[in-house]
Amino acid sequence: MKTIFIVLSLFNCLYSQIIINEIMFNPNGNEYHTEFVEIYNKGNNPIDLTNFTIGDQDEQDNILPYNENFTNILPPMSYGIILDSSYEENSTYYEDLIPTGVCRFVIDDGSFGKYGFSNSVEETVILKDNNSNTIDEVTYTIDQNPGFSDERIMIDQNLWSNSLYERGTPGFRNSSTPLDRDLMIKPIDNLIYLDGEAGFTVSIENRGVSAIEQFTLTVKLGSEVLYSVDNSSPLAPNSVVDFEIDQLNLDYGYNKLSLILECEDDLNLSNNQINVETFRKFGKSSIVLNEFMKSPSENSCEWIEIYNLSNNSFNIKYLSVGDLTSQVVVKDSVELEPNDYFVFAKDSSIISFYGEIENIIISKQFPALSSDDNLIIKDPENVVLDSFYYKNIWNEEYDRSIEKINPKLQSQSSSSWAVSIEKGTPSKRNSVYTEIGNNSSKNSLKLKSKVITPNGDGKKDNFIIEYNFEKPFINLSIDIFNIKGQKIHTLCKESYQNSSGTYIWNCKRKNRKLKLGSYLAFIKVKSGDFEKDYKKPFYIGKK
Repeated sequence: MKTIFIVLSLFNCLYSQIIINEIMFNPNGNEYHTEFVEIYNKGNNPIDLTNFTIGDQDEQDNILPYNENFTNILPPMSYGIILDSSYEENSTYYEDLIPTGVCRFVIDDGSFGKYGFSNSVEETVILKDNNSNTIDEVTYTIDQNPGFSDERIMIDQNLWSNSLYERGTPGFRNSSTPLDRDLMIKPIDNLIYLDGEAGFTVSIENRGVSAIEQFTLTVKLGSEVLYSVDNSSPLAPNSVVDFEIDQLNLDYGYNKLSLILECEDDLNLSNNQINVETFRKFGKSSIVLNEFMKSPSENSCEWIEIYNLSNNSFNIKYLSVGDLTSQVVVKDSVELEPNDYFVFAKDSSIISFYGEIENIIISKQFPALSSDDNLIIKDPENVVLDSFYYKNIWNEEYDRSIEKINPKLQSQSSSSWAVSIEKGTPSKRNSVYTEIGNNSSKNSLKLKSKVITPNGDGKKDNFIIEYNFEKPFINLSIDIFNIKGQKIHTLCKESYQNSSGTYIWNCKRKNRKLKLGSYLAFIKVKSGDFEKDYKKPFYIGKK
């Protein structure tokens, strides 16, 4: 009897080396044929599974060889896959996954347990030896999506996790099982908005079971290395270290960066590189409104044109253009060169009407522009880069766009805009374009032209004052008098302006052009204790 007890104890010890390692209870497909249980022999001896059973608390099924090419022997340190009895004849669901040479088994019944594994109620899967002794049992959870198995994390621990891969990991290392050496860059899913020189944080996690000391983190823009740091401090398993990435000197607008982690003997390179989308806040007056069509003919559509006023090219992905009710977002990577245009339109009729337009987005999200509207350019953080509010002006102008006289002028002033001489100039220089000179003389103010011909030919169409003062700012007042000395119009009254710049007036009063004849502009400039008056005569003619 003593000898029998020793033998039985030995077998019980051997059988306890067989564990349940993975359970596929809810395959994504026909689950009548594709449920499986993976077992693992963690011992040093082969185990004969003859008369072993597997099932649930209501019914056990015998484990048999998969077919005549397999046996019931599970070698040491090996996986075994127990499949539905109908799998071989009805499915190839796992054929590209199960490695060659992995032991396969089937059950002698039509389903695991009494009715197959439940997808709605947690069940306990029980593995028994040839003496009906329970050698392992696992209660699976039902918190994963269809097609994802329950996996044991570590062979020597009863800790479980949802599989990271659809269809699971039949016959090979579980996806949740950590490697000896496995560093990972933690994903950054959201767009990173950079204001000024501010940077962002990158987290490195040691997902392996061994501490790691040496690794390098590199940040690239294309092939250019922007940042690189070497780490020599030990990073313990399941620990995270953060790196602050700043001073990258990125261009304004959208940039796509590559973050690359280099570590010797890293056993999982799939998580060592990520791409990060960033958007650096634009500088002042970099991207401006330049032209818009609010009252198109029936053969065209509404549109807005923006302009790159800077000396640098920008990627304008995630920029949005429209009004307060609706905006069109640039969803693709688009490089806008210096002094170049980009058009946002409601439909493709703009191309039929004006011809080919190189830089354009056509979107049904484009707003319906009205006689009282506020045009805006915004960045991804809803920061307004430029805007223009107009109300009840140019209402009589149909089938002609509204153009900025010069892109450098402030968009917020209606005097910076004029009706196009042509039908419109999308992606081209505006028809009313007027050069604005640089008044380099200090504390000076001059009228660009004493003769003004507001006939829409793009030449001397506007009353233009250029000024330059050695002050941080000025308050500007302009009154217009007729030849009889009567004040007929006030252009501005103590209007806050930069110390140097240009003031433009389209020679209209109450939306009507002034009559031909001589006029006098009385101009007052104030800044603190400084005050100076100017009288500038001018003449409005036909040509």
